Amino acid sequence: MVTELYENAVRSADTSEPFGPSTDLDEVTLDGVVHAGDWPHNEEPLRWLFATKGRGRLVIHAINEVATGDPTFQNKSSLAKSADVSRHSVHRHIEELEELNVYEKRGGDGTHIHHRPNRNSRVIAALYKANQEILEYADADF
Repeated sequence: MVTELYENAVRSADTSEPFGPSTDLDEVTLDGVVHAGDWPHNEEPLRWLFATKGRGRLVIHAINEVATGDPTFQNKSSLAKSADVSRHSVHRHIEELEELNVYEKRGGDGTHIHHRPNRNSRVIAALYKANQEILEYADADF
């Protein structure tokens, strides 16, 4: 059921509703994506994503960056400042968020790694869509 809800939350490619600069789900690569049956945590995905203040802020930062423009690669210190978290929080959570394709990294020699929100992330698209639906529901006249 969670998979069905998730799939329904992700905007289909034929929708004209905008989401960030790159909206075609055909462009999304699924290499390395954690699939529903592979969820490695004991908590539900949304509860896990927002269970800690640092990870939650990094997720919100990613959604906002993708929705408002083309995110840039940043080192951990700059990302921490942008997301209003400590550098330690970025260090602690970034790898798991990259595994979910919420963030992507450039570099890899260990000294010059930069991260940015992944504008092709289905997770970000689903969370953005859910947020918009909740806001529309809250504004609806009853």
